[in-house]
Amino acid sequence: MSCARVVKVLLFKAEKGQECFDNSDTVENQGKGEVDQYALELRKHDFKVFFSPVLSYRIVVESCKRFVKQLQEKSVSAVALTSPRAADALSWALRDSHGSKEFLVGISWYVVGEETARRLKRIIGVDNVSGSNSGSAADLGNEIVQHGVKSVSFLCGNKRRDVLPNLLKAKEVLCEEFCVYESYVNDEVSIPVEYVDNEVPCDFWCVFFSPSGVKSMSSKSNFAKLVGLSINCLAIGATTASEIQQDKYRDMWKLQAIARKPSPGGVLRALEEYYKSLS
Repeated sequence: MSCARVVKVLLFKAEKGQECFDNSDTVENQGKGEVDQYALELRKHDFKVFFSPVLSYRIVVESCKRFVKQLQEKSVSAVALTSPRAADALSWALRDSHGSKEFLVGISWYVVGEETARRLKRIIGVDNVSGSNSGSAADLGNEIVQHGVKSVSFLCGNKRRDVLPNLLKAKEVLCEEFCVYESYVNDEVSIPVEYVDNEVPCDFWCVFFSPSGVKSMSSKSNFAKLVGLSINCLAIGATTASEIQQDKYRDMWKLQAIARKPSPGGVLRALEEYYKSLS
């Protein structure tokens, strides 16, 4: 990092190993014992990294069971996931397979981002994963179409956008949706004390991973915890950037960078490009 000042980066997500679903204590701690890749990548370049979960999640049990039933009946040929949380929900849904996942053989898997691909490969044990380099649902949809897929099962959350289903429908690709998890905002977000301490001159960054995260932190009670700090915002993807730039948030957030891909490298590149532009 070329910037000589201390740069603090607050990631509005749970740290790896601290993620869980509120309505299940049976999901294995997916990242236990692992270093969070965002923290690892940014700290290697001298950024000070902090975490603050702004969303909570619940598994949609019936939807998960319905999808697994279709898997077991061999009626699924391709699956699309646009978030790591969907992979976690699928892992929970497969917990009763007792290690036998033969019904996953032959299925094509499509994902957005490196982390979703990583979780599928590690947790579910599949290798046929495409799209890890895609930066958006639109990119993923185009890849699915290019591969000649005729039918795809879309594992998503309750806040999913229409981009992927609409694109597939326009290309005459059958898309069946399974809402496997729900997300909701945390009314009271905890901000690390070390982050808000500004005794030493610092650059303050907040990294938003989703439009829902923006809405959560824009509540009066949550935003008040950052008042007095000059915050630079980094958005993961164009959709989150558009949310930050809405008129109603104009006096709250200052968007300075956009990560084109939902990955640690994407965030790092966006930060480095910002500081390079200042030199």
